[in-house]
Amino acid sequence: MEREATGSSQQTKVLNNEYNVYAKIVLAANDSDLSDYELHQDKDHSDYGQVMTHNTNTRVGDNIKARFKTAWDNYRTTRALLSWAP
Repeated sequence: MEREATGSSQQTKVLNNEYNVYAKIVLAANDSDLSDYELHQDKDHSDYGQVMTHNTNTRVGDNIKARFKTAWDNYRTTRALLSWAP
């Protein structure tokens, strides 16, 4: 999903995940990385459900996307609620 940046940092959150999920922000035009991957722990860890902040140095109006991934062996079985803001 693509949207316009509202500032220089973005946030991601993952819930209901049985496995670790990683998230980063990329520029929509060419998929270049604006942040590194941040780890969203699975629900068995104390950091589960934590909101992660990505410092992207974007300007208001830049078109950006969030990218989420998990380990290759969990790809077909990971179910999660993914969100990003602001």
